[in-house]
Amino acid sequence: MIVREYPNLISLFFIKQGSIIINIIPQLIFILLFSSSITAYDYLYGHLTQPINLTIFTMFGLSLSLFLGFRNNTAYDRWWEGRNIWGRLVMETRAFARSVRGVLTAPIHASTIERLDNLTIAFPIALRHQCQKTRMDEDIRHYLIKKDADYVLSKINPANIILLRMAEILGDLLKDNHITDVNYSMFDEKLDQMALILASCERLNKTPIPFAYNLLVKRTAVLYCILVPFGLVNYVEMATPVVSLF
Repeated sequence: MIVREYPNLISLFFIKQGSIIINIIPQLIFILLFSSSITAYDYLYGHLTQPINLTIFTMFGLSLSLFLGFRNNTAYDRWWEGRNIWGRLVMETRAFARSVRGVLTAPIHASTIERLDNLTIAFPIALRHQCQKTRMDEDIRHYLIKKDADYVLSKINPANIILLRMAEILGDLLKDNHITDVNYSMFDEKLDQMALILASCERLNKTPIPFAYNLLVKRTAVLYCILVPFGLVNYVEMATPVVSLF
């Protein structure tokens, strides 16, 4: 989980991380210019429209607050689910590593244990990079031997390939009678749980908020922003652009 340091009172208003201000600068400029033109017309040629009852903006604001409240709850639910999934990942990887050491105790298994450990460590790293759509080459090569790293990085879904590689190693141990059927079933169950975590992260990462809902929120917000200058110009006059902007 990404944990960031909480900003102080001054940087709270200027921090860019997690803020959408940078992304909506063009829209803010449009609203500023649009409301400025309405204000200039009202100042030069008189009232553009009859004073608008501000109750309509109260209704718009109520609708937006409900929509945005639902969106905020949805975002929190996604964060909470991600937190639970990552907690399960920590538990399953630790349990798998513990089981490997409990079953493979012979000195000849030292290299196999190390290889499985490194693959177990590489799995959450690959999963994190996949979810964040970042490059993982350096991190993966730090833990895996060249053969495994080249094979994993050549595939579209590296995290899944790591699980497949772990299953192949366990299958070879079973064929060579280094582990029993019961041991293999136990290991396979752990890999199934890790695969389920991978699928849960993919579902969470690739399932956006429904398009129809986003469209409704954006339409309401755009209509509200366009109408606000007409409602404010008769009351706050020259301050309309600034008030509309905020």
